[in-house]
Amino acid sequence: MEIRRQVEFRPAVVICFGLILGLVSPTHPELFLVLIGLFLLVRPPATKALGLVFFVVGILLAPTPTRSNRNENYFLNSEVTVVSVPIQNTEGETCILRHKDELIKALTTGDLKFNAGEIWRVKCVVKPRDNDGQRYSEFIGTTTIEPFQATKISSGSAIFRFATHQRRSFEVFLDKTATAGQAGFLKALTIRSLTTSEDTSEALRRTGTIHVVSASGVDVMALAWIMNLILSRLPIPRIAQISILMIVLSVYAIDVGLPSPTIRAVVMTGLYLVAYLFRREPDSLSALAIAAAGYLLFDPSEVHSMGFQLSMVVVAGILLFPPIRFAIKNLVLREIYRYVHVSAVASLFAAPILAYHTGWISMNSIPANVLVVWSACLSVVLCFLGFLISPLLAGAAKGMIIVASGCAAYIDLVIKWLDRIIPDLGVMEFTPYWLLILYAAILLVWRERLVQPDVD
Repeated sequence: MEIRRQVEFRPAVVICFGLILGLVSPTHPELFLVLIGLFLLVRPPATKALGLVFFVVGILLAPTPTRSNRNENYFLNSEVTVVSVPIQNTEGETCILRHKDELIKALTTGDLKFNAGEIWRVKCVVKPRDNDGQRYSEFIGTTTIEPFQATKISSGSAIFRFATHQRRSFEVFLDKTATAGQAGFLKALTIRSLTTSEDTSEALRRTGTIHVVSASGVDVMALAWIMNLILSRLPIPRIAQISILMIVLSVYAIDVGLPSPTIRAVVMTGLYLVAYLFRREPDSLSALAIAAAGYLLFDPSEVHSMGFQLSMVVVAGILLFPPIRFAIKNLVLREIYRYVHVSAVASLFAAPILAYHTGWISMNSIPANVLVVWSACLSVVLCFLGFLISPLLAGAAKGMIIVASGCAAYIDLVIKWLDRIIPDLGVMEFTPYWLLILYAAILLVWRERLVQPDVD
C-alpha cells in the first residue's frame, strides 16, 4: 500500500495523527477505531508506540467542549482572558474571550483596546450564540464592551503586546497610503481584518475564495516563495539566505499580530529549510506534521477551528498531489501550469471542509482561485514590503501600495463577476464522519507521483 510507506517512516506524521485523534476523541469516541486502523497501517513497533503515547497526550489535553443552552441575554460580571489577536472591523475590534471553559466573541468600541494574553474584569451583556453564517460555532455568545465596562487585571506577554502594536501600526499605514475604497480590502488580505464590505464578503464565500481573507498561512507561503526567489540569486551562502528569510518571515508574523495559522506556516517553513543545514533532503510532510503537533500542544482548542483544518488539509493535499511529470521548456508556461495545478488541488481539498462549516459548495471555486490567488499573494507581499521600507523610502512604499490597491480592485471585480454568472450550491447538514471517510478514501487510493522536472 503506497500510503503505508509514506506514513510509517515518518514518525512525525504518526505523532500528529495520534495527537489529533486524542484531542477530538472525548467528543467523538468512535474515532478510537481510526487509531486501530492507524496501528494496522503502521508496522514499526516504535512508531506505533509514539502514536499511542501522543493519543493519550491528546486525551489529557483535549479542550472541554462548549455546551450552552442559553437562548436569551445574560449579564457577565467576571474575569476573562483574551485568547486571540484583536481583529479590526468596521465598528471597532473583535477578539475572543475565555470565561472558565466558555468562549465569547467580543466587540470592543471607543478607546478600549485588548491584547492577547491579558486578563480583564468585564461587566457586559452576552447575547446568545450567533454562528456568523457557519453551522458550527465554538462561541456560546457575543458581546459588545464599552470602555467603562472593563478593567485590566494583568497584561499579556511583551511579545504579544509588541505584535498587537505592530499590527495596529500596519493598519494605520494602509489607511494613509491605500487608494480610496481599497484600504479595508487590503487590511483583510494582509492582516485578516474584518473590513471588507458585506457584498464582497458574500462574493468571497460563494466563490470559494474566502481563504484569501482568512487566517490560512497562504500569505506566509507566498512571501517565502518570493523572498527565496530573490535571495537564491544573491552571491551569499545558503545558510545566510535561510537566516535572512526566517528573519523576514518572523518580522511579518509579528507585524500581522502573531495569528496561529501564520505561526504554524512560519514554523513549517523553518523546519523545511533547516534540513539544508544538516545536508538532508527536506521532508515537507514531516515539517507540516511537526508544525501542526507543536501548535496543538500549545493551543489544543485549535483542532476544532475551520482555519486550522483548512490550512492543514489544503497544504497536505498540495504536497501529496504535486504537478504530474512532463517537460515544459518554457519557464512562463511551466510556472503557469504549476500555479493552476496548485490552485485546483487547494480548491478541491478545501471544498468538503467549507461545505461542512458553511453549508455551501462553490461551483466556481477552481476558476475563481486560479484568477485571484496570485493577485492576493502579490498584494500581501507588496503591502508588507511597503510597510517595512516606508520609514526610509516613503515614495517607493506608496507606489507598492498603489499597485496592491489595483490588485485588490481586480479581485473584487473578478469574484463579483463570477458570483453573478455561476451560482453556489447549498449542502444539507452532514456528520463530520463523512469528512473522515472522504479524506481516508483519497489517502487509500493515493499513489506516489513523479514531480515535474525543471527543463530550461
